[in-house]
Amino acid sequence: MEMRQKQAQTEGQEEASEAHAFLIEEYKHASQYSQNIQRDRTQTFNLYILMIGILSYAFALIHTGKADIDTNLFTIILLIFYSFTNLLNFARFVTLGINYRDSISRMDEIRQYYISRSKSEAIARIYSVDREFNSPRELRPTNGVVCSVFTLLELMSFVWAAILLNTYWHLPIVLLAIILLVAVILIASIQFLYFQKPETVSKRVRFLRRKFSRKVQNT
Repeated sequence: MEMRQKQAQTEGQEEASEAHAFLIEEYKHASQYSQNIQRDRTQTFNLYILMIGILSYAFALIHTGKADIDTNLFTIILLIFYSFTNLLNFARFVTLGINYRDSISRMDEIRQYYISRSKSEAIARIYSVDREFNSPRELRPTNGVVCSVFTLLELMSFVWAAILLNTYWHLPIVLLAIILLVAVILIASIQFLYFQKPETVSKRVRFLRRKFSRKVQNT
């Protein structure tokens, strides 16, 4: 009987030791991953600033270069490219925000596990105050602000390019304003939904792709 109890205790200690080692490694991985995400944010900002510098130089070069170049057409191309770049950066920062929140949540879950098993009153007092790091669902909305700026710049570039394109289309101003208003509301709504629930939008996009590919195969 005693041998069985000792064996059970030994197995329990081994399982606890394995769980402890696993959780520590998981915590280290989540911590390193969150730091890498912060570095990725900085690198993305640096590339974005570099891209703005290149586009600004190209814009100035076009408007101060040869007179026989269609500056209006080149400006439209630059604006569309800049709008698309903002869209990519928006999607990039949404992904980084999700991954960062996931890593912080994982670290918080591991921390709460050890706090619940700890009998130290000092540890309980330290973590009795709800702080930002202990509340991954209540993080500061910096990522939301950045994504909003990217969306605003994207829409402004899109509208500007459409207005310049109207010099070739010659649409009535009222009709153009209605089209742009509908397009801006639609794009902003889709991106807002993607920011709130990216998995839902991704599923719908995959569904539409499959549906479209089936139609193409049937034709």
